[in-house]
Amino acid sequence: MCIRDSPIPDPSHLEIYRDPGRLGAERRAVRNFIIHKVLKPLPEPEEGEVPVEPAPPEKTSKGKGKNEPEPEEEEPALPEDPAPEYRLFLDEGETRSFKVTFSSQEVGKISQQLGFAMVGTPKESLVIASGQCAYPQISSDPRNVFYKKQKTKKPNEILDRTYVAAKDEFEFGPILIKKDFVGCREATEEADNCTKFRITNNGVFDAKVSFFFANQHEDTSESDANFIIEPAELELGCDETVDVRIWAFPKELGKMEDELMCCVRDNPDPVCFKLSCEGSKPEVGIDQESILFEPLRVGLEHMQELNITNESLLPVKWRLDNLDKLFELKCFTVSKSEGVISPRMTENVQIVFEPTEAGEYSTEICLRVSDLEELCQCDPQVLEVTAESYHIQYQVDLPDADEENAKTINYGLCKVGPNGEHPQEKEIVIHNQGKFDIKYTFAMRKRRFAGHAIDQIFKPDEESEENNFGVLSAEEASRTVKLTMNTCKELELVNNTDIRIKILDAQSSEFICAVPVPISMEAVFSKYRFVPSAINFGSLVYGSSKEKFFDIQNKGLFDFDFELFDQTVGRDHENPVTAESLTPGCFTLKPAFGTVTAGGQLSVQIGFEIEE
Repeated sequence: MCIRDSPIPDPSHLEIYRDPGRLGAERRAVRNFIIHKVLKPLPEPEEGEVPVEPAPPEKTSKGKGKNEPEPEEEEPALPEDPAPEYRLFLDEGETRSFKVTFSSQEVGKISQQLGFAMVGTPKESLVIASGQCAYPQISSDPRNVFYKKQKTKKPNEILDRTYVAAKDEFEFGPILIKKDFVGCREATEEADNCTKFRITNNGVFDAKVSFFFANQHEDTSESDANFIIEPAELELGCDETVDVRIWAFPKELGKMEDELMCCVRDNPDPVCFKLSCEGSKPEVGIDQESILFEPLRVGLEHMQELNITNESLLPVKWRLDNLDKLFELKCFTVSKSEGVISPRMTENVQIVFEPTEAGEYSTEICLRVSDLEELCQCDPQVLEVTAESYHIQYQVDLPDADEENAKTINYGLCKVGPNGEHPQEKEIVIHNQGKFDIKYTFAMRKRRFAGHAIDQIFKPDEESEENNFGVLSAEEASRTVKLTMNTCKELELVNNTDIRIKILDAQSSEFICAVPVPISMEAVFSKYRFVPSAINFGSLVYGSSKEKFFDIQNKGLFDFDFELFDQTVGRDHENPVTAESLTPGCFTLKPAFGTVTAGGQLSVQIGFEIEE
């Protein structure tokens, strides 16, 4: 049979089947999302109507007619395929629903694309499935939890309930040891050992939080606990914030550390915060155990300082007791009697002694120290206060005073030498009649007599180690001082008071008084006259001699000595004349030396002889 003669078959429509699985071969496997194929939903029965199970869908197969019924099989209606399949046959206009289950072993937001392909078209439809997996949680951000915080802590810095970011630790700071917890919950004011933490639910689920301390057993009683939190459990809704209170009760001195563990139900990871506190107690140091004043003259004042140093890490309260007895003495004043000292700081207390009469004073004051709430008190420290006051008691006597006037030193008639060769001394006796040392010094006015200052005419004993530089002790009691007068010019003084003795307090060198020393004196030169004033022997025969006389008259008030010498040779000061006569050339003088009494005269024989 020839092919050309064969009849042409009727036209038919064919479709190329492409496996959609190949389109998504390179797609990631679905890990966190499970797709469940859901069968056609059953129609909802009306009121009073008994629901009828739907007949199974008609199936077509090759070689059978379209309307040929299949044998009836009873199959139960399943709401969901027991083994999900990812290939569905949809009738025209049919809608099917899928159930997608989300499950994850990781915390966080998860997103994945689900692809759908239809037979006969290369187009792929994408559905983005996303979900979030999380635990119930609370915020662990220090900026949210702690009210007071700072980045670092300086050396020796004292913090007060502060979070230190560099150490990741919350520090209560120094706290008084052995505090009692009773009444703390009811206290209206926040104590220094109590703080608040802000607990915030920043998760997507309600959270039930329980609090524990890592180094403290759950059954520990409040009296034995170092840290206490209230409330111990919290239930927080989403975005809810509640404050919890935490107390620190150190039992011993030194640093104590613990860790607050915040456990959230259904969350395996607790949130932990490091805690620490420094157990401390009041303790001060003083720079002197007694207040001792040096003997003080009446009318003066002296101040002693008491330095109280806070050696603890807590502020302390101090108070001076028994001040009534001190004030009864009526010569003491205190700058402060109580106060508060910050940690490592010093309080200066000034005690002033200002006596109004001589006497000895002794009493005791008590220093008491405690914390600010007076829960812990240090042992009182007793301070002895001792002082003594006195008057300067002295007397100045003039043993060489004039008989007619016992208060005046009378040098009387004094001889004046051309070079001050005739000094005269008078004695002054100074008495110390008190219990303490006095000091004396001579003071002279700036006046001039006969062209000389008075301190050039009168000179007291110089201050030296022998006279203790003018200090007269109570043991020595009295001292004799010499006042020397020496002048080279004539002058006369009558009851002159330009010379004074200053009496000083030896301890403070303070001026007490000036005692005038009246002086009377008359200083004159020796006066003389030669009679005759010139001698003329006239003409003499060779080989003869002649004698004459001249008188040395004393016109002054003092005896004086004389000595004759040859003017052409000069006087030998070191070897005065001892010969009875002096023979200068052809002249012979007798006597060559002698003494002329006041108002008297002495005749000197002078002879002239020419031998050649």
